[in-house]
Amino acid sequence: MRSTRSWLLALVMLVAALAISACGAAPGTEEEAPEAAKVEPIPGTHMKKIVLEPAAVGRLGIRTAVGRRWPERDGGVGVQVPHASVFYAAEGASFIYTNPEPRTYVRHKVVIDDIVRGTAYLAKGPKPGTTVVTEGAPELLGVETGVAE
Repeated sequence: MRSTRSWLLALVMLVAALAISACGAAPGTEEEAPEAAKVEPIPGTHMKKIVLEPAAVGRLGIRTAVGRRWPERDGGVGVQVPHASVFYAAEGASFIYTNPEPRTYVRHKVVIDDIVRGTAYLAKGPKPGTTVVTEGAPELLGVETGVAE
């Protein structure tokens, strides 16, 4: 019985030691990890861009699609994007995130002309051929505005 308790105590101590070591070293004893995301101002504008580390793209579940050209009723050219790429601010304005460079995202205000079967037809927005975020926009907004997880 005594050897069973000793063995059990040793096992508990080993598990505790492994759990503590998994937490990492004490602060300041190893290199700081790079930031997963950086928010940078875009010179000459009021806009910001979000630059993610490669692993952060996957963790945030970012997915993209390319906006397609569509002729508007008035003869102009608009862009159609998956409706999933559009998100709405509390005051009702609609936005999308574009992906102008790898791992770089910029929020743009858009004006929606119509929504049909999961497609948003934009009267104002990015040019056709622009890559837009279809999944992960709320997470990007949280990164941009500094809202914690």
